[in-house]
Amino acid sequence: MNINKEILDEMTTLLSCDLSTYPYERFQKLYKDIEWITFDLAILQPDDIIIRARKNNDSSEFNEVKEISYKPQNLNTTFQRASSPNNTMFYGCMIPYNHTNEEFDNALLAALFEIIDIENYSTYDNLINEKVIFGIWKVDSYVPLPVIMTLKDFYSGKAQCNFPESRTWLIMPDEKEEKQINAITQFLHHNFTKRVKHNFEYIPSAMFTEYLLLKGYEGIYYPGIKSEFDSFNVALSPNCVDKKLKLDYAFNAIVHMRNGNSLIEGAYTAKQENGKLIYNNVNSKKFQSEKEIIEIFNKFEKEKMNNNS
Repeated sequence: MNINKEILDEMTTLLSCDLSTYPYERFQKLYKDIEWITFDLAILQPDDIIIRARKNNDSSEFNEVKEISYKPQNLNTTFQRASSPNNTMFYGCMIPYNHTNEEFDNALLAALFEIIDIENYSTYDNLINEKVIFGIWKVDSYVPLPVIMTLKDFYSGKAQCNFPESRTWLIMPDEKEEKQINAITQFLHHNFTKRVKHNFEYIPSAMFTEYLLLKGYEGIYYPGIKSEFDSFNVALSPNCVDKKLKLDYAFNAIVHMRNGNSLIEGAYTAKQENGKLIYNNVNSKKFQSEKEIIEIFNKFEKEKMNNNS
């Protein structure tokens, strides 16, 4: 890996450059000049779970698996955290095959927070309801993914927050390598975890992911920033999804929100058959009334007040 003074100066400049000018070529050149080599990998293994959520803006159902998978390339016209107009990606929150019920519930929320800005509803007294479909995907074969993480976070144990066992590896660097790793990982971590207002602010992270794909990797493992949980998300290439992931099932849900509280109320599920989503409506759960939901939220808020007193 090559990080000399000229490259360090360019990294510093790019941290404060005007991204609205779409300087993606500068980031392409930076990553190429660094000749980046990963020193840490996260390994997805068979039967690990990736949860992906998609908001349903109308009353119709999604009827095909592709509708809840990655966005088609021809519709992917903007920069996102790990995708560019050149490369669409599949996003989801990952949990291990031997996850607990609590880890599953936390992953649902982490996936939800990536598509709904809960903070916008944090001061709403009225009950807000959103229709969402969750896809529960299983990994079929091993997938090594470069990790976005600072050395400090790695040494503190945050690398294992998605795993109950050791599942990320760091090739121990010498003193010179450690300085280089610190420089690039802090730069990348800043760009992958910043909160943005405009899509062009994703250019630094999107171009790095594009660089990884050119080097033969199938995606990236990066911190989730929108939930209160220290979870990591994955962004995977369409080829990886098509060959190494399989939709286990999907389920429709209504997400209720009020005063910063949220509740996911699941309904009927769907299994896939030849690319179609086949819903099981026989044992459909009836959604609770608005009065019942408000009573639940009142209970949440009362418990918060008791815990804070």
